[in-house]
Amino acid sequence: MSGLVNGWTIDHIAVVVADLEATIALYTQTLGFEQAYREIVADQGVEAVGIRTGDSVIELLRPLDENSPIAKFRGDAPTKMHHIAYRLELSRDTPSKYHKIAQNPGAVESRTKSSRACKPKVSA
Repeated sequence: MSGLVNGWTIDHIAVVVADLEATIALYTQTLGFEQAYREIVADQGVEAVGIRTGDSVIELLRPLDENSPIAKFRGDAPTKMHHIAYRLELSRDTPSKYHKIAQNPGAVESRTKSSRACKPKVSA
């Protein structure tokens, strides 16, 4: 996999959008990117669409309810970046401090058995 730095690469960048269809069209029809997936994530209150850009994904998030926390986060903006998730390729050579980060259930979203996408928690 290209772009690895100490085993890390960007997994996806999530963007909350007001007009999902127009944003998908921008990325796929205008820019020529590929739609990788589309799903409703009910427990998160969003419809998620993955747009593949090389080894990474831009994840478009449409709130299912305009009164939800993610819709309030977006506010009046047509789009707003929500988070960046990092992928870590785990191996025996991976420093132990990275294994500890990848095993933190508060910051990890599992992708595969050998790869984790980590959304580090940042205090305001």
